[in-house]
Amino acid sequence: MPDSNAVSTMLPRYEAKSRQLWISRAIVFLFVCGLFATASTPVWWYPWMLSRHGVESRGWTIGKEPANHMGIRYQYMVDGTPYEGTLGGYPLNQIQLGDSIRVTYLPDAPQVSRPDLSQTARGWWFLPFVLLPAVAIAAAFGAVRPGAQPAA
Repeated sequence: MPDSNAVSTMLPRYEAKSRQLWISRAIVFLFVCGLFATASTPVWWYPWMLSRHGVESRGWTIGKEPANHMGIRYQYMVDGTPYEGTLGGYPLNQIQLGDSIRVTYLPDAPQVSRPDLSQTARGWWFLPFVLLPAVAIAAAFGAVRPGAQPAA
């Protein structure tokens, strides 16, 4: 039976290793979050800004691009100035050239726009608040495991 002194001297060492493990996981988590947040910001930032500050206007389709992510090209006017935009993933069989569409744009930057915002901004929160942290947690726990030996 081990004496109580041996057990008490083992605890601080275990706690130190556990602390190092969690600190390492936190560093990996923050690194992965920063990496993916930097790369994914344009994907969710503009739909979010448009949903909060956008102004709705009427536009019309000027082109279909089935080879470019099933996209459409559209045009709209702001204070007499024409602007164009593209959006992929649009149901091309449900729209014809010249059809009128709703376009939401930023008043301070009218070149930033999306047609039919109800479709494009619906899941903007999923990427930064669900997928990104889940991937970062998986990476942190996968990369930093107890008992793993550092590469030589």
